[in-house]
Amino acid sequence: MLQTQSEKYKNDLLPGYTHLQLAMPSSFGLWFGAYAESLVDDVITLKAAFDVVNKNPLGSAAGYGSSFPINRQMTTDLLGFASLNYNVVYAQMGRGKAERIVAQALANIADTLAKMSMDACLYLNQNFGFISFPAELTTGSSIMPHKKILMYLN
Repeated sequence: MLQTQSEKYKNDLLPGYTHLQLAMPSSFGLWFGAYAESLVDDVITLKAAFDVVNKNPLGSAAGYGSSFPINRQMTTDLLGFASLNYNVVYAQMGRGKAERIVAQALANIADTLAKMSMDACLYLNQNFGFISFPAELTTGSSIMPHKKILMYLN
């Protein structure tokens, strides 16, 4: 969708800013495209995180294997894992790593969306006025009814 918006608004001018200072002419298309590309990278990172953690740790027990006759390949196949942790010590040792990798991938997506949201708040601001949202998505302040606030920010 962002890439579609990028193409749609490629000729709609928008000032380019550096540190909130006017820099050079830009376009809404370029702005949308930047976030499209960033989210593509974020999805690639999330897929990489999935690839790292999509390994069966069963049979590693407390880190040195199990005395039970577990067929690790069979449990991997039955549970739908792509692979297994071959080294039972690493299966335990990598637990915190797996969580950090997934958390970082999710944080990348959150960071991109936060930046886009901040841009939207800035561009909605009366000092910029580059965008507006429909009335049903915004509200005013009780003391300043002209002030548009996104409902989800309240």
